[in-house]
Amino acid sequence: MIIRPGSDVGTTSLVQPPLHPEAADTAGAIADYDRLTVDLAADDDGEMQRWRPATVPALAIVGECGSGKTVTAQNAAAQFARAHWAVHIAACYDEYGQFADWPNVRAVAVRPTEQFGLVNYLADLLWQRLRVNARHAPAVLVVDSLCEVVKNVDVAGLDELLRLGMRARIHVLATSYDDRLVSAEIRDKLATLLLRRRDYGSMAHFEADKRRFAQRDLAVLRPARSSYGPVAVN
Repeated sequence: MIIRPGSDVGTTSLVQPPLHPEAADTAGAIADYDRLTVDLAADDDGEMQRWRPATVPALAIVGECGSGKTVTAQNAAAQFARAHWAVHIAACYDEYGQFADWPNVRAVAVRPTEQFGLVNYLADLLWQRLRVNARHAPAVLVVDSLCEVVKNVDVAGLDELLRLGMRARIHVLATSYDDRLVSAEIRDKLATLLLRRRDYGSMAHFEADKRRFAQRDLAVLRPARSSYGPVAVN
């Protein structure tokens, strides 16, 4: 199932996404742009919820604490890197440190100044691309979580990425646990995927799921080839 704007299907985070073949290079990413889908979660019937950025330009993964938002965002970041998209990460959590030296991950911004610089860099890139009629290499900004990162960035620049990003093939994937901390102008530009906790109120199930997530191995998704170098965001 391809996620549609306003989707409210309750879904469960994947421990490990399917292993798809790695794209050859930037040219492969450009050629496959319109068809690329990213596996995110499964519904109660086991049907995969997939995101196609060429159709839905920006997506928010929402859900309560423990529902798997960070796991889902990390799974997506790994798939984008494997597809040879230029991946940029603005995160408030240490779990993203493993991506720092991955091929095709251009930046992992964890400090407020880095997050500010990264959004400004992408906003500048957006306008550079809008001035040129070309099939640009696709890029994605992963934000975890939007509620926290939005405090550290130029909101006008983030709004431009959400509003105009599809025209420049720059997309946004964000997690959000409290929409009250994010303006309506930002929220309205994001389709949503709702995640449910697996435990249904049982601490025993919750602890079991934490162990399952701890056993996943994103290293198998790490690309073997690099199409992009790092970008300085300070």
